[in-house]
Amino acid sequence: MSLRQGYRTLPAEILYEVISYLNPTDRVNLIFSDYDFLCRHGMVPALSRQDVDALICVGGSEPGHAPSPLERLPTEVLLQILTFLPLAALCNMALAYYHHLRSRGIAGRFVGEEKRCEERNRNAS
Repeated sequence: MSLRQGYRTLPAEILYEVISYLNPTDRVNLIFSDYDFLCRHGMVPALSRQDVDALICVGGSEPGHAPSPLERLPTEVLLQILTFLPLAALCNMALAYYHHLRSRGIAGRFVGEEKRCEERNRNAS
């Protein structure tokens, strides 16, 4: 049994407890690496595939996009804020500011990001 399967077999209550001990960067990366699993267990807000694709494929890279209010915060302060957010609020913030968090090295790539964005661009054409 791999580690990935191992944590997937934990009851939601224990998984919440384990996640609470992760540092903010690891919690954000878990959200992006296994969003569908966390969503199925009601641990993060459910978004449609189209909404997730719009956030990760366009997001902050869109021309004329409003600057992030997080830009003025030092990374250390931002990490302290993320530390005290409940998982659902952290997920909302991570999805809303995905590109900004990624540019600061706080968030990794969303699993399947390249494929999802290619499909989205193909369907838009």
